[in-house]
Amino acid sequence: MNKKYILPISLILLVGLAVFVSANQNWFYSVGSNDYQLTVEVTEGWNLLQGFYPEFISAGSQVNAGNIKAVFMYSPDKNKYIEIYPENKLPTSGLSQNDEYYDDSAGLYSYWVYIENIQTCNDPACEVQGGKLNKLVYTIHLTDLDNIQMKKGWNFVGINPNLYKGEYNPNEGYEGEYFSWDAIKNDCSYEKIYFWNPETKEWTQISSDTQIKSYDFDDFLGNGMLVKVTNECTLKSPSASSGGTITTPPTIPN
Repeated sequence: MNKKYILPISLILLVGLAVFVSANQNWFYSVGSNDYQLTVEVTEGWNLLQGFYPEFISAGSQVNAGNIKAVFMYSPDKNKYIEIYPENKLPTSGLSQNDEYYDDSAGLYSYWVYIENIQTCNDPACEVQGGKLNKLVYTIHLTDLDNIQMKKGWNFVGINPNLYKGEYNPNEGYEGEYFSWDAIKNDCSYEKIYFWNPETKEWTQISSDTQIKSYDFDDFLGNGMLVKVTNECTLKSPSASSGGTITTPPTIPN
């Protein structure tokens, strides 16, 4: 049965922000030159994921392509969502093929991914009896942050390993810290930053650099953040400076 997707005519204000709490255990590791395998805990419904496409799903993922019902990207130039899966509407969207969002082969941006029918684990070997098999494992190719072009207005940015400084410890995971936005914003003047909480299905605004530092960002690897900038700009590399009917993805805050 074909499902219908209704693209928004305009973007409206989402009211009622909640405190952002994450119990996710997301992680990554290098599998080649600039290639990373991400493990992201997802929920039923809309998830904001970095550089994701169903073809990128890796062997051993608990969530498979059959669970993926839709993928949408947001175009700052067109100021609208564009469906890229199951039907790729980019060729008829009017978006230039030279646009960074048109072919995000570097996993720099983030996309809305609708997931359903996540299974419950009842096997005795399960880590959590009755827990959800909700780990999505996929591989992306990352380039330097210098390639993240920010358009005036809203931008869906991927939270990726290149935002870190530190080292990967096989026993403890990634040991390091995220650079502050002051360190990576380069010539970008940002107005607002939001995170999406897939559990409560709400946006949470991060209003200051101090507030950003207070979050445990490794929980959000593989996810995305929504950044509003006042001008076209480019982020710089921190290393260089020290079930049911699917309608539309969640609306963007005003």
